[in-house]
Amino acid sequence: MPEPTAAERRPLPPVWRRRDRARAQRRRRVTILAKNAYGTGGIPRTIFLVANELAARGHAVEVLSVYRLRQRPYVEVHPDVRLSFLVDRAGETPAAPLPRPRRDPAATERDRELDRRPSELAEGIDEVLSALTDRLLRERLKALPPGIVLATRPALAVAAARWAHPDALVVTQEHMTHVRRLSQLKRALREVGDRLDAFTTLTIADLDRWRAELGPTPARLAVIPNATPFAVTEPAPLTAPVIISAGRLATQKAFDRLVEAFAPVAAAHPDWELHIYGSGPERPVIERRIAELGLVGRARLMGFTDDMEGRLREASAYAMSSRYEGLPMVLLEAMSTGLPPVSLDCPEGPRQLIVDGVNGLLVGREDIAGLSRALLRVVEDPALRRRLGAEAMETARGYGLAAVVDQWEALFDNLDARRGRTRMPRD
Repeated sequence: MPEPTAAERRPLPPVWRRRDRARAQRRRRVTILAKNAYGTGGIPRTIFLVANELAARGHAVEVLSVYRLRQRPYVEVHPDVRLSFLVDRAGETPAAPLPRPRRDPAATERDRELDRRPSELAEGIDEVLSALTDRLLRERLKALPPGIVLATRPALAVAAARWAHPDALVVTQEHMTHVRRLSQLKRALREVGDRLDAFTTLTIADLDRWRAELGPTPARLAVIPNATPFAVTEPAPLTAPVIISAGRLATQKAFDRLVEAFAPVAAAHPDWELHIYGSGPERPVIERRIAELGLVGRARLMGFTDDMEGRLREASAYAMSSRYEGLPMVLLEAMSTGLPPVSLDCPEGPRQLIVDGVNGLLVGREDIAGLSRALLRVVEDPALRRRLGAEAMETARGYGLAAVVDQWEALFDNLDARRGRTRMPRD
């Protein structure tokens, strides 16, 4: 996969440019911890959306990535956002990344040994981390001055709670649904104790479940959703005979089920195609399913695109077949462009965005035949496509970037007040 050029990388949305001014009286130091901020998925995209907007509002923002797997992120980074990493695994080309330190003969023997040992942040929480990343996180976090540390994985919340400055506010943002993180987060939160200032989820449903699981906790519990990166303006024309989907080609996304659901559509409407964007380990599985169903040339694996908005606008419906989701960024992006969404009712995200029959179609979580019937409805009824798409756009307006970052700033203000102060220390 070639590196995106400066021209290809998604430009800063105009809203960031308009907000690009210092607000010294509200300036905060915000460090966002990520496993891999250089990836192509929804988590890196939403991290940089928030980081860029916070920087445009005058805050001092750093995105600290445990790993760097390629030379540059796939999205544009605001010039005032500091981007750093702990372990460099980016080779000369993304197709040939450097090995992990444990397998890298150029790494020191001490680093190789530490990388072979599991992380001690919280046993069993995160197999991606190691004793080496523990050491590097400890050194970096202990060197940070007071501010806000926003963790995006359970183990990173434990790291922040252990090693961030005692005066820092520690916030964890859970991107995955409750059903996937229950055991991990319960262990992590036991480790964190009363050092955690706030725990945020993407949906009310997940927050309610976490409140029931956690019981009384000193941490502030809050819902702050993902934001759409696209301006909600003109809808897609919805005339092209294309159903689109996107995401990592992995078990979670279940694109093999989507291909199966598309087969009756392809049989009834020979001019329609299914386009799936993304890369990942399940590509051979999906390719075999396409061949088995006789859909070669009709169901297409399109690979990575650096212009998702453009590809969405060239389609007429968005399909989602995931086994589970948080608040799926790509679904929100599709709705922002006026595509009618058709989704399995997996926990939790699609049902938080889609009202069946109003702004999309939602079918039972395992009902592949029902997904086929729903896709046929939007393919065969242009008026239904337009009506659902228009309502989908109205839903997306409530997830604008400015409104979501307003919620983050309000949370920071609230946490400051709970600590008995009005603002974080300035630079």
